[in-house]
Amino acid sequence: YKGVHFDSLGRNATWAEWIYDNPGVDTDSDGYAGVFYACTVSGHGTDNPVIKTIARRGDGVPDFKGANPPPAPIVRLIPDSLGRIIVRWNGARSETTLDNFSGEVDFEGYRVYVSRDDRSISMTTYQSFDFENYNRWDWDSTKVIGDEIGGFGLYVSPLALGELRCLYAPGGCYDSSWHPTQYPRSSPFLHGDSLHYFEDQDFNRSILANEADSVTVATTQIRKLYPNAMIPELSWISSVDSIPDTIPLDTVLTDDGYFKFYEYELAIEDLLPTVPYWINVTSFDYGSPQSGLPSLETSPTILPKIGYAIASAANVDSSTGELDVYVWPNPYRLDGGYKEFGFEATGTREERGQADARSRRIHFGNLPSNCRISIFTLDGDLVRELEHHFDPSEANSSQESWDLITRNTQLTVSGLYYWVVEAADGRTQIGKLAIIM
Repeated sequence: YKGVHFDSLGRNATWAEWIYDNPGVDTDSDGYAGVFYACTVSGHGTDNPVIKTIARRGDGVPDFKGANPPPAPIVRLIPDSLGRIIVRWNGARSETTLDNFSGEVDFEGYRVYVSRDDRSISMTTYQSFDFENYNRWDWDSTKVIGDEIGGFGLYVSPLALGELRCLYAPGGCYDSSWHPTQYPRSSPFLHGDSLHYFEDQDFNRSILANEADSVTVATTQIRKLYPNAMIPELSWISSVDSIPDTIPLDTVLTDDGYFKFYEYELAIEDLLPTVPYWINVTSFDYGSPQSGLPSLETSPTILPKIGYAIASAANVDSSTGELDVYVWPNPYRLDGGYKEFGFEATGTREERGQADARSRRIHFGNLPSNCRISIFTLDGDLVRELEHHFDPSEANSSQESWDLITRNTQLTVSGLYYWVVEAADGRTQIGKLAIIM
């Protein structure tokens, strides 16, 4: 066995057991949730130790469920104007769901991703937000590392700045002169008989854009829409019907039924109005530092929203003619190389695999939410008719695409064409379109 060690065997076997049968989970609802240990948690800066109950084994009924990140937030895109899309999301469930294993709310933050297609490699983090908290490493004289006795270990979940100041700052909870970053591994903090050092958990980009003032500098462009809204009870999040009749609903819920306190918004600017963008918001936790489990994050490629940075259909519907329909590319040229610029179907795997004859696109922008698009030859023959019916709040309600296929399923030939947009309220717009095949 020289050169072979089994240091991780016990830990790996324990995690395999926990995934097979989640500890503390009453899977068959018979009232038995498994074996629990009562543990004494010391080192919190108080004379009285904290007794914590920790689930060790499950109820004997298989779960086959691993650790999961918090649920992804509910994301909506709001096209605002040329070059600008507003991303809005609600994290009521993201920020209140208990972790499978720890039984704690381990939500850490959000990341906003922007991409030009649906591939994970293309997804770029545009902005992020996470709570300000720190991992506390505790000196353990019984820890064995190779041939050495004693070392630092993680034994508690990340602690917020306020918690740490209440525990360790000489002036108490509001002593801003004490900060955990003053005590890295190279210069640990001695508190009584305990020795600690501190590390950031994630990037601590915790100051929202609407929290900035003359003293505080924002660390993210994300803003909270209703920072002073009432914090909903957990039972309300599970069932809106449980909100007491004495609570005015407009103090808790938005007009579209989301909890105000968990509403966030980010404006993404300097976007091209002529190409689609894949946008998503993920939620992530702080993992389980004490057991070596890294932070878990929802996938940015699951159900991303697709939008164009153009005026919304709601703005078009309410305008009095300032927002005219426009078409791009116009003229359309067969040798234009539009796929390289993202004008044509390149976003999803299915679209990227299409033959050129089925991936060509001519786009219409500034459309009303309900209209009919008709394309005619100069002689007045109907080439294609497109029905455009969307809720004005939907991301692509002011944009439509034509694949250059006629109503007889033939490829359109070179020539000059008329397009006609007839809105549901009777407004009509007419324009010309050139196609060079």
